[in-house]
Amino acid sequence: MPTENLYTGKHVHLTVPDPDTDVETESLWSHTADYDALLRTEVKRPVSVHRLKKRYEDAAKEPQNDAEFDFRIRLNEDERLVGELKLWADWALSDAWMNLGIGLPGDRRKGFGSDALRLTTRYVFDELNLRRITTAIPGYNEAALAFLTRHGFKVEVRSREALFRFGRRWDSLGLGLLRADWEALR
Repeated sequence: MPTENLYTGKHVHLTVPDPDTDVETESLWSHTADYDALLRTEVKRPVSVHRLKKRYEDAAKEPQNDAEFDFRIRLNEDERLVGELKLWADWALSDAWMNLGIGLPGDRRKGFGSDALRLTTRYVFDELNLRRITTAIPGYNEAALAFLTRHGFKVEVRSREALFRFGRRWDSLGLGLLRADWEALR
């Protein structure tokens, strides 16, 4: 019988989103110069507190999708929201698509992302019993590429000049982590 808490790491823990308290912080992240640009391949656009509240309200009206997992990353010491984790499971392919980000630049490179990724991989492989995790990052995000490869992810797809950001074309990178590779690193 496991004794390790599935959602709590050394520095952070995973929780469900709290629409009453998270919207202010999430809106702030969308207004920072780099958060969406580093995390997402879609066009960056700031999101207001009002729009985020509306999204949460609309999501609460929808039936629960058993393939979507939406977590927030909070510090153990004070419950402060520092990041988000979203997973989309493809049960037929035994694959989980992952988006993981730490919101503010001052919270990065402190081990919070590594801690959250350890929780994520354990959750995907040991709890959901999936065989791989897939993610996509903009090719200019060298820090994310180094972070993911350090944790066992391999570049599997390079879509050349697929993104237009900062006045030029960039590659989009698809990375994957197989359960067997994760187990070998443990």
